[in-house]
Amino acid sequence: MKEKKAAFRTLKGQNIGSFSMRLLWLLQGLWNHWFFKGGAPMKQELTPEQVVELVRM
Repeated sequence: MKEKKAAFRTLKGQNIGSFSMRLLWLLQGLWNHWFFKGGAPMKQELTPEQVVELVRM
């Protein structure tokens, strides 16, 4: 959990206005899942490369 919070803190230091709507949607979903819905285990782990590909779609 500590790593997830650190990752979001890093993102907050970026120019979020330059993020695509799809990336913001993904980040919001992860935030809600991990921090508000108890962070139930996800069925699939995503690599950084897979996240990049999701955002490009």
